Amino acid sequence: MTMSVGFLGAGAMAEALIKGVVDSKMFEPENILISDISPERIDIMKKKYKVTAVDEKTLLEKANILVLAVKPNIFDDILPSLQKKFHQEICYVSIMAGITIDHLKKIGLESQIIRVMPNLCSLIGTGMNVLSKGKKVDPRMAETVENIFRSVGKALWMDESKMDVVTAVSGSGPAYVFRFAEAMIRAGVEHGLTENESATLVKQTFLGSANVIDHTDETMSDLVRKVSSPGGTTVAGLSILEKKNFADMVDQMIEAAKNRSKELGGNA
Repeated sequence: MTMSVGFLGAGAMAEALIKGVVDSKMFEPENILISDISPERIDIMKKKYKVTAVDEKTLLEKANILVLAVKPNIFDDILPSLQKKFHQEICYVSIMAGITIDHLKKIGLESQIIRVMPNLCSLIGTGMNVLSKGKKVDPRMAETVENIFRSVGKALWMDESKMDVVTAVSGSGPAYVFRFAEAMIRAGVEHGLTENESATLVKQTFLGSANVIDHTDETMSDLVRKVSSPGGTTVAGLSILEKKNFADMVDQMIEAAKNRSKELGGNA
């Protein structure tokens, strides 16, 4: 049987996944179904990826895998119209922040459910995607869903109990990196570089450093020591981070994001 994958919502993350499955040829475009409240988004997806636009009823009837890719508040708004159309044969894949598997069960999804926390980097195929599955998920279906997310980066299965921490670390993580990069660019300008010069230096430094991390088994501390000479410039800069309790600030940042994720889950 030819499988089809559907997307309820056609925003940026849904588009990243659609591009991934089209480029990897996991699904033929005619077997990729989309439904969205925005006619403009539908037109864009159809033109770029040749996918099939359908209404919600058809989406729920024809999709073997249905990716729930709408904002949680929008999902709440459309839920009453969806509940009558839920099919237990579908594997539902939620990328909605803060929506737990138990919550999806309570609203009528008693079938196969997989929860995923992707991140922004999936937009260029370098994402970190963490998956958790409910008890009824067929192993072959789980493998197919995993491959969908591997098409846009790395995929890792974890117990759902860790999802709040995952959200704080990798889900929100790109924003922390961007903010640190922004501060470095601004500091470079303050000390004499042009905006373009500083941005070029910082972007390549972040890109190169990430590649070093990915291509070595050394610890982060080992890598820091490689760049740090006693009495040198790097040590002078790092000493400021130590004085400002940088590690404690990062811990507080992760804790705040984790707690907010728990709150969102509790409000679902």
